Amino acid sequence: RKNNQLLIQPQYSPMPVGEQVAVLYCGTHSLMSSIRINQVRDFHKLFLDRMRASHSDLLAELSSGKVSDEAIAAIEKVAAGVCKSLETDKNEDMLWNPVDEGNTSRPADVGVAEDVEAMHKASKKRKVE
Repeated sequence: RKNNQLLIQPQYSPMPVGEQVAVLYCGTHSLMSSIRINQVRDFHKLFLDRMRASHSDLLAELSSGKVSDEAIAAIEKVAAGVCKSLETDKNEDMLWNPVDEGNTSRPADVGVAEDVEAMHKASKKRKVE
């Protein structure tokens, strides 16, 4: 499923071949195994931004059909850095504490079962009356 997300391109804006090769290398070599599916597009954007900024020569090399050890090493290093930054974001999301934010409301998924049960009881009560 992550590879499907990698293949999505904006309409009328195809991705250059070198960038496609680099991104697909990440997907086919499990370089994104530590991130969630909903983070793949963020990975895609950050990865390509970093590759363009630091390794545009290697992207051009990949476009010509040459895959060197240097290009593979760069792809793996950049991918690891992007995954690490996204993992940090993921871990911060998991540590949500309403008291820290001065917010006493609960996240939407907490207590859903109790809410559903209360609604069910209320609807039964209305039917009886």
